[in-house]
Amino acid sequence: MTIKKIKYLIFIENAEQVEMFENYSCKENFYDNYKIIAIGPSAQAALIKLDIKFDKSDHYFSNNDHIHVLKKADEII
Repeated sequence: MTIKKIKYLIFIENAEQVEMFENYSCKENFYDNYKIIAIGPSAQAALIKLDIKFDKSDHYFSNNDHIHVLKKADEII
């Protein structure tokens, strides 16, 4: 029986959030425990610039899903 390790998901919406997040991604074994999902193109560009691994949100969300996620994130923030 194979046991899958649970990863925590981190959603990053924009480049400003990447700047705040940069120090955390340098920790040892970071990618063993976390998966980064980049929602906006500015977040993707900033993550690429810093060579931080991420998945594009397109793999997980439709256009309508993106709208709902961004609205909910604004409510939470």
